[in-house]
Amino acid sequence: MIGLRQPWMTAGILLTAICLAPATTVRADPSAERGPNSKIVAPKFSFNYGLRPEISIFGALARGIRAPQTSELYRLQSGQQVADLDSERIDSIEFGVRWSTERRSGGAALFAMQKRESVFRDSDGFNVTVAARGETFVSGNDVDSAPRWLGSAELLFEPANNAAFILQWVSLGDYYLDAENRFCYPGHLLMNLRTRIDLSQRLSVTARFNNLCDGNIADRADYAFGQYRYFPAVAASYS
Repeated sequence: MIGLRQPWMTAGILLTAICLAPATTVRADPSAERGPNSKIVAPKFSFNYGLRPEISIFGALARGIRAPQTSELYRLQSGQQVADLDSERIDSIEFGVRWSTERRSGGAALFAMQKRESVFRDSDGFNVTVAARGETFVSGNDVDSAPRWLGSAELLFEPANNAAFILQWVSLGDYYLDAENRFCYPGHLLMNLRTRIDLSQRLSVTARFNNLCDGNIADRADYAFGQYRYFPAVAASYS
C-alpha cells in the first residue's frame, strides 16, 4: 500500500494480487483441474480532500474479486458434468462530498459499478457464469432482481438535548423478474421513523415505526413456474 497524508488531503493506492487455481471441475473426478493458474490484480485508489474545515470531497476507484466457492465448484447437480466457473470481478468508481457543523452533518455520493463473470444458478439449478440452459440471456439486458436505483435519506430533528427523531425515506427502483426482461416489479417507496428520548443519564426509551404509509410492498419478487412470486414486506408496525 502506498499512502500520502497531508493536513488537507489523504490519498492511497492499494494493490492486491490473487493467484487463482483453475476453477474447472469434472463430476467424474472432482479433484481434476484443467487450464493454467491465473493471477488477478485488484487495485484500489482513494482520496479525501478538504476544501474547507467543514467540507471535504472524496473518491475511489477500485476492483473487487470473488473466487468461486467450494459449494459452487463441487456440488454439481444431477446431469451436470462440468462446472467451468470464472472469478467474479466488479469495477467501481465513486465520488462524493461530506460536510459537518457543530449540530448538523451530511453527505452525498455518486457511484457506478460494472460486474463481470457473475456466478449464478440457472433455471435448471446449475451453477454457471454464462447462459448454458433454461432462460435466454441477452447481452445488454438488465440482471434480474437488480434495480438500477437504490436510494435513502434521513432527516434528524432534535427538539431538545434529550430527544431525537429520525425520519427515513427509502426508495427502491423497478427491476426485472426474469433474465429475458419480460416481467417487472415496479419498485416502492418506504417511510420509517425512529425516536429516542433520554429519561435520565442511565435510562432512555427508543421506538421505531416501520412502513408509516402502510404500503403493499415486497422484500423480494421474482417470476417462476409461470407465475409471479412475491415475498411481502412487513406492514405498518412499531417496536
